[in-house]
Amino acid sequence: LTASLYFWFFKLGIDRLDSGIAAAISGVMPVVAFIGTLLFLRDEPVNRAKIGGLVLGVIGVVLLAQPWVQGEGARNLWGVLAVLLASCCLGGSFVYARKFVVPLGLPVVALATYQFGLATLTMLPVTDFGAILATLDRPGILAGVIIGNGVLGSGVAVLLYYVLVQEWGA
Repeated sequence: LTASLYFWFFKLGIDRLDSGIAAAISGVMPVVAFIGTLLFLRDEPVNRAKIGGLVLGVIGVVLLAQPWVQGEGARNLWGVLAVLLASCCLGGSFVYARKFVVPLGLPVVALATYQFGLATLTMLPVTDFGAILATLDRPGILAGVIIGNGVLGSGVAVLLYYVLVQEWGA
């Protein structure tokens, strides 16, 4: 949910939408996490502020998606749906991790390793190896992608993700 489908759906969405709009629509992630928490995690607190945030979040996403606009200037429906699916994957993953993964008591580094290992396997069929191989003759770019995006970006983000889910909940 957080390292395969999320990225794939988000990539499909930003191919069809302006990146700013896609990023703003992805703000539905906490809404999905909150709804999942209400449905599946009875021990997490719910208050008026969270419900107010849920309502404002839904209104904001609808305003950004602009489903009432037709023809020229309309948002690409498939792009909006792809970003919403990506957001559901990530928002739902917080609930899933809290309910099923955190109770296992596995070290955070192990969880991140398993997650990226499985993501590597599941993304192989849709990976553009031509683009990856094109970076081999430019070591600076390859190092930047691996270290900057892989380790410092996604790697640290996933470690923090599991720490936050363990400490604060979904």
